Amino acid sequence: MIDGKLATRIDVQLTPVDAAATRVRVMYERTALDPSVNPDVADMAQKDPKMGPEWERDIATYLKSK
Repeated sequence: MIDGKLATRIDVQLTPVDAAATRVRVMYERTALDPSVNPDVADMAQKDPKMGPEWERDIATYLKSK
């Protein structure tokens, strides 16, 4: 969220594959509340697909702690 300008929703779905693996699906939904941030939304959309390794690391760390 950028106060009054951008709202972001991140949906994270975890699906067990087997005892040692989990499938993860991450979806971003952004809404520009002010047209001035449209270029920022487009830039973030270009970067989102590259976030996989970071999500993988963070979720694996969390799951290993459980």
